[in-house]
Amino acid sequence: MKKISLTIWCVAILVFLCTNMAVADDPDCQGPDRWPAKVSFGELKDAGLLDNHTTDFSKTTSVRLVSEQIGPDLYRQVHLVKYHKKNGEVIEALAISDASSEECSMKWVELFLIKERLGP
Repeated sequence: MKKISLTIWCVAILVFLCTNMAVADDPDCQGPDRWPAKVSFGELKDAGLLDNHTTDFSKTTSVRLVSEQIGPDLYRQVHLVKYHKKNGEVIEALAISDASSEECSMKWVELFLIKERLGP
């Protein structure tokens, strides 16, 4: 009887551990110092829209808008990245990249510049 009870407990613990390991959280790649924001700045700098001297990095934001699981431990994420220039101009872009629980740089960032906002 004790052997059966011990076996049931062991199976229950294994099921619990496997279930918790299989359910991974979306990777947290948002923030001004993370992969999407850093690569976006480099792309915008190469395009001549930003540079180190005119950008107010203290106001830079990168917010994850959506994250979709596209494979085992692989997520496609969209971030809204905003850079503030010292003259008050704001440069906004959508950064799309793939991330895993290990790293945010599973794929190069696709960047879409927001030229104009309509509405509030």
